[in-house]
Amino acid sequence: FSELNILLFFVFPGAHADTTWPAIQATNMPPKAFENEVAPPSYDSVTMAQPTAPQAAPAALAGPGAGPELIKTEDIAGWWCCICFPGFMACFKKHAEGPDDLIHKGCCCVAVVPFMPFVEPRRRHERSNGFFKLGEPNNTDNYTSSSMACNGLSLSFKLPC
Repeated sequence: FSELNILLFFVFPGAHADTTWPAIQATNMPPKAFENEVAPPSYDSVTMAQPTAPQAAPAALAGPGAGPELIKTEDIAGWWCCICFPGFMACFKKHAEGPDDLIHKGCCCVAVVPFMPFVEPRRRHERSNGFFKLGEPNNTDNYTSSSMACNGLSLSFKLPC
């Protein structure tokens, strides 16, 4: 049996793929229009829309190259704390080095090794609020605001001082 025979057997028992089917005559059909003939519009139920002032498109629909509103590095600069599961903590200061660069300077504690100093330059991914560690493009701090960032299992927040 072919797939068509199996289908026909369940839909029309006793039918086979080579069965000749009677032609079905369509009735009460309107005459066929010419290809380029266009039916006139019906104005019985049409209401004319009033023109409105143009609306600004949301940032997500603004077109190619549009992205989130960029957070200024000057707004990010300041004292920060970072915690990460399981057992990492850091306190550091972020310095703005132009519109797309930050430098993190501080100390971190990893498990039982306290106060390891570090300096970490970071650069903004193009048209985003993600800043990657130079040399490690997948190590990215993603800022949800000028005072909060996530990077994998870590959460960083700006201190109010």
